[in-house]
Amino acid sequence: GDGRPVACRYDGLDAIVTTDARVVEVIVTAPVWELSQMGTAHLATLPDDRLWALSITLDDGYVSQTTTAPALLGRYGYTGMIAVVGSWIGKTVHGADFSTPEQLRGAVAAGWELSNHSFTHRHVADFGDDLDVMRDLRAANQSIMAAVPGYVPLAYTSPFADPAYAEAVKKAKAPI
Repeated sequence: GDGRPVACRYDGLDAIVTTDARVVEVIVTAPVWELSQMGTAHLATLPDDRLWALSITLDDGYVSQTTTAPALLGRYGYTGMIAVVGSWIGKTVHGADFSTPEQLRGAVAAGWELSNHSFTHRHVADFGDDLDVMRDLRAANQSIMAAVPGYVPLAYTSPFADPAYAEAVKKAKAPI
């Protein structure tokens, strides 16, 4: 309300906001799991009685990450996660080509995951406030979901490993 976060109360059915603000911007998000599953953790069993696992995450969403990486790593049964910058989908930025929607869909079809890597790939200090950070993260999710219909990013990878993103998200008290 008026550019500041406003408290929201959820009664299990409705989100209730009370404010005297003259201008209210509502950012609506929804969980991708049932509420009963939110906040729970499950122990995963690794295949073939393995004792450890390796996580592969590729940075920024370059074309080679959706074409070459799945082909090469797929030979060994490996998949990974590609951190996608929402505004760079299908574009050339700083002389580098970034994955098109078709290439992102191909990677997902090959079993790869996509993570939200922000919309603009900036440090938190470059935003006006925490609400601007949340708008940027939400825009990235929307871009990824538009590029890969039916897909919802379940992970977030902060640009530059900037720890200030975690604080901004905590302050906003809202899912992306």
